[in-house]
Order: sequence, then structure tokens, then C-alpha cells
Amino acid sequence: MKRFLFDVDGVSANFTLMYLDCLFEATGIRRSMKDAAGSWDVGDALGLSKTQRAAVRSCMQLPGRAFSMKTYPGSVEAIKAISKFGDVHFVTSPYNSPTWVYDRDQWLQQHFGWELGKKVTYTDNKHICAGDVFVDDKPDNVESWSKAWPGKLAILWDQSYNRDSDVGLRMRGWSLLLEMLT
Repeated sequence: MKRFLFDVDGVSANFTLMYLDCLFEATGIRRSMKDAAGSWDVGDALGLSKTQRAAVRSCMQLPGRAFSMKTYPGSVEAIKAISKFGDVHFVTSPYNSPTWVYDRDQWLQQHFGWELGKKVTYTDNKHICAGDVFVDDKPDNVESWSKAWPGKLAILWDQSYNRDSDVGLRMRGWSLLLEMLT
């Protein structure tokens, strides 16, 4: 059975939307998803000051924040479908918050169920995780994983902020991914 590794933020969870919500809550500044499209680092894309970034970071560290993220349409259903013919694991970075990992675990279990939701590895070094297919929205992660696992399939999940990257196979939609993998 093939092992499929999925990043969470930017692939199934809308991290950018949560960031924008925190920006508004912490500073009163309202920005759109389109405004955040220029860079993988949302603060860079928005041109935020150090003070504004610190305010957003404090909001994002609040208990329950990781649990509050919205899913991308179709992501939950597609990953559950893939789990019927493959060994699915989530590979995600921890965040500097005392409750982030707990909240993320709860989020995964709420959306993917207990069995699938508990199959998660927290690391910034995603290239250490073995699999047959790796899906991430950060070009650096896709590139380092691809180098560590030559001959395996590295997929860059298409987002507006990574469109200038040519690393990995780019995938834009869940139905396309399902069609390709089945």
C-alpha cells in the first residue's frame, strides 16, 4: 500500500484566512486573500511592520486558534477517499503556541475522524518522512523532500503565493489529484 503524506496548512486547512482573521482581530486592519497572494509568508505579502506581525503572532498563539481553521473545499473528502486505497499521514509544522499541537490534533480528528486524524507527524524537516507521494504548498519543502526521496512523487499544492515556483509536479484541484492517484 502506498504512503501519502499531506501537509495541513495551505493544503487542507486555510492558514491564510486564519492569519487575516487574526490581523483584523489584533490590529483592526482588514485585508483580503488576494492581498496575501504575493508570498508564502503572509506578513511579507501584506507588508506588515514588526509590531503588526507580533500582534498577529500573539493572536495566532491563543488557545483554539489552530482548531478554528476552515478547510479548503473538497480537501477532506479527497483525503478520506485516498485513505481508502493508501496509507495517509499528515506531516505538518508545529507553531510556537502552547496549544497548537493539541488544537491541530483536535482539528484533524474532527475533520478526518479518529483513525486518520491521529496519523500526524509534527516537524519542520518534512524531508525526513518516508512516503511514496508528498503534497505540500511550500516550494522549499517540496524541493527538499524530492531530493531526499528521488523517484517518489513530490507535489506542490497550487496556491497564489507559490505560482512563481517550478518545483515538483503542480496540482491545482482535489478532483485532479484523485483522478491522477486512482
